[in-house]
Amino acid sequence: MTRPRHIGRWSLAVILGAGLVLAASGVTGAQSRVSLERVRSFHLAKVAGGIDQAIPYQGGFLVRDSEGPSDQAIEKYDSKGTRTGKIGSAGMGPGQYHALQAVATSRNGEIWAADVYRLSIFDARGTVVATRLVQKPGFLIRGLALDEAHGRYYLTGCAAAHSTLDEGCHLLHVYQWPGGAYVESLWDTDPEAVAKRLFPWETYQVDVAADGRVYTVDSAIPKLIRVDVAGRKVSSFPIASHGFTPLAPPEAVRDLATTHAVGLRASKIERLVVSGDAVVLSIRPPATSGTERVLEVLTLDGAQIATDLASPGRLVGTTSDGLLFANPVAGGFELTEYRIVPLAVRRP
Repeated sequence: MTRPRHIGRWSLAVILGAGLVLAASGVTGAQSRVSLERVRSFHLAKVAGGIDQAIPYQGGFLVRDSEGPSDQAIEKYDSKGTRTGKIGSAGMGPGQYHALQAVATSRNGEIWAADVYRLSIFDARGTVVATRLVQKPGFLIRGLALDEAHGRYYLTGCAAAHSTLDEGCHLLHVYQWPGGAYVESLWDTDPEAVAKRLFPWETYQVDVAADGRVYTVDSAIPKLIRVDVAGRKVSSFPIASHGFTPLAPPEAVRDLATTHAVGLRASKIERLVVSGDAVVLSIRPPATSGTERVLEVLTLDGAQIATDLASPGRLVGTTSDGLLFANPVAGGFELTEYRIVPLAVRRP
């Protein structure tokens, strides 16, 4: 999918560099230089499960549903929102998913599905054309991003750097495109996550910009990570959200139920996407807070241009010109495309 180089007709350089003062009207974030403009909506006749990810595909959409073991699926919908097929199924064999984590599509229409244990590659008809177990290094996959233009793809996951996983991991893993040969691992666990022993609550979102720079986050830490793979340089940028509630100091993890309960008391970065000149993060508040998701928007160089921007739904993907949000409605789900635009401005 081709990514836009500008936000609407405005580049971020223009928004940041023109010396503009924001007008107060229409501000939906605590501090924002941009807002979201609705473009269009699509109704998907999806009456069961949920939507974790949506990708424009062949005039319709691919939808990743990871709601539970019985709902592991990649579903195909046409331009009218009618389900036309299913890619793979729940299970442990080739072309099946134990815990589906991410989906991506290649330029030739292949569908790449990342389970925690393996990559499965399907053609447009849903036929398995290749599977790759994650070995050397071994880790559970958490994220996937393709960068065909630079001959690479990326997986995120915790490959132990020490004797135990909560002592720190190598998190971003580089592979050759299309053959799949492992190249190297970059970006290690944040010292704060190691000190607080946050491993049971960590996941690692990832996306790649048109220039080849990789953007990723540890869901429990309010920082954006940028990796210049060619120069092997890792940069970190703080996320300014006032609504981000960090995990409390370490607690004993007695069982999965305890782990889940502790996680619900903290914020989580649940989605990272690159859209043109911007990196957009969706932050899920603590389940007990009674507040809604918010968005953080940063430039590719890490400058924050929106914080605590009200999210119009669950951020589930991108289009060629914007962002996709999902909301449950009668008879299915509504996917709505929004474009990032500068707020009404005035000069001082």
